[in-house]
Amino acid sequence: ISADVARAVKMYVDWTGDTDFLISHGAEIALETARFYASRAEWNPAARAWEIRRVGCPDQYHTWADNNAFINRMARWNLQWASKLARMSELRPLLRRIGLTAGELRKFSLVAEGLRGPLTDRSGVIEEFDGFFNLSPDIRGVSELYCSHTQAVKQPDVLALFLPFRHELTRRVMAANFRFYAPRTLHGSSLSLAGMALAAALAGLEDEATDCFERGSRIDLDDMNNNTRLGVHLAGYAVLWSALTFGFGGLDLSPGGVSLTPTLPRRWSHADFAFHWNGNRVQVCLSPTELEIRADDLNGGRVPITISGNQRCLLNPGELRRYAVRQKT
Repeated sequence: ISADVARAVKMYVDWTGDTDFLISHGAEIALETARFYASRAEWNPAARAWEIRRVGCPDQYHTWADNNAFINRMARWNLQWASKLARMSELRPLLRRIGLTAGELRKFSLVAEGLRGPLTDRSGVIEEFDGFFNLSPDIRGVSELYCSHTQAVKQPDVLALFLPFRHELTRRVMAANFRFYAPRTLHGSSLSLAGMALAAALAGLEDEATDCFERGSRIDLDDMNNNTRLGVHLAGYAVLWSALTFGFGGLDLSPGGVSLTPTLPRRWSHADFAFHWNGNRVQVCLSPTELEIRADDLNGGRVPITISGNQRCLLNPGELRRYAVRQKT
């Protein structure tokens, strides 16, 4: 969770250009979370690697596991970004104020470089944590209170790597991991189906993504968990929004601009969403044959957008553009 918060800081700064926030608040968050991971990692001389042991996994059915793949990868990212931030001259007063030493920064780099990575099988399936592959694959008859001896998973864990590290993982590897973990996932959380939809969409598994998305959207409409009277599942809706925008919409935002690689599910007639980049709002409308992008009239600048990896434009305030979308067979 600590690294997730640091990543949210970086996303906010990258997408808004608000470097003042980075200097005043964000960098301190990233440096202190990196400090935590550097203190939490343990050196294993036999493996000649740093490890993070006895953690509660995102899947929540397996607690106190060693070297969870998602946690270790996020920790490495956090340490690497903090090391980069520490080289910014604007942050020298912050480093002095929090007492971050040169020795600590060296450890950030050492731990990031030597932190234990996950095991994978021949098809690229990533082991959720040390020993997961050795657990029983038989999940018949398990329950939330009786499943830790098996490969039952509560909600996406390894698959949560897809969004933050989608530029490192091939679609083949993502698809292999989805197909391995999907039948083992019991959807014990309102976040699960939405998270699976996001993962499947990023992996290019359109049918699986559509099924998970549509079932996930019924959590409260059909009171699937028998608890909607206590309040709606807003976090699940946030993940569904991510599945729509980053998954089916193929949205990717960076300091340099925006890219869109849309894939509308075959059963859908249209899908609409909006995003903000550097304070400029853009509305996206997808149909089976067309992508429409429209910039708000009140935008203060142009938005650089790349469509499907090859068509580029600078979208002016109030401008509307349409692009043909290749139909799926």
